[in-house]
Amino acid sequence: MLMAKKYKYLEVYTGCGGLSYGFECAGLEGESLIEVDKNCVKTLKKNFDVEKIIESDMRKIDCKKYKGKIDLFVGGIPNIQNI
Repeated sequence: MLMAKKYKYLEVYTGCGGLSYGFECAGLEGESLIEVDKNCVKTLKKNFDVEKIIESDMRKIDCKKYKGKIDLFVGGIPNIQNI
């Protein structure tokens, strides 16, 4: 029996996690969810693995560390009021 690869994604401007929820329902696995808004991060922590949530401005994240670890880089539309 062949094992299907579990694709991993990195999401920036995650918001409350709607896009991540859809990807996970489709069988993908979130490597990291990056969000700067504190209220969104609270919601993420209730619905996703806390270890994968990064509360930060994505511009401060070194995305090179994800090279070879992710298959897909996704992002929502940022809330420019928080940037």
